[in-house]
Amino acid sequence: MKVFKSRIDGWLAMIAFGLPVVGISIPLSKLGVSVKALPPIAIVAAVLMFEAWLFSTVQYRIEEGELRIRAAFLRWNIPIRDIRSVTPTGNPLSAPALSLDRLSIVYGEKEILVSPVDKDRFIEALRAVNSRIAAPESSRW
Repeated sequence: MKVFKSRIDGWLAMIAFGLPVVGISIPLSKLGVSVKALPPIAIVAAVLMFEAWLFSTVQYRIEEGELRIRAAFLRWNIPIRDIRSVTPTGNPLSAPALSLDRLSIVYGEKEILVSPVDKDRFIEALRAVNSRIAAPESSRW
């Protein structure tokens, strides 16, 4: 089994974790640290914990002839033999990817976007299972 973590864009992490903190600072500046401030603090803490969990769970596993993608409570199991191509993309559509430095994986009649930290090693691992996958010479373009 090979496990690949998602690349994380710094700007995305700043927005995801910074906005809740900035959002709570406004009510706290008016309420002060008091009993009235506890519900907003609890909500922001819950949001930050959820985001931390989400960011830590995005991964791509190559295991038993499948590409197993996990993102929080979402799962995809793609037979590697069905993958036709892997190409670089910056497509911003919603995907199990925490970076816009992505790979488009076409399998069957579907497409999924991923953002492994080490794209070259990821592609090599896929092609080790299915050598017919059309892929760029190197993802270092």
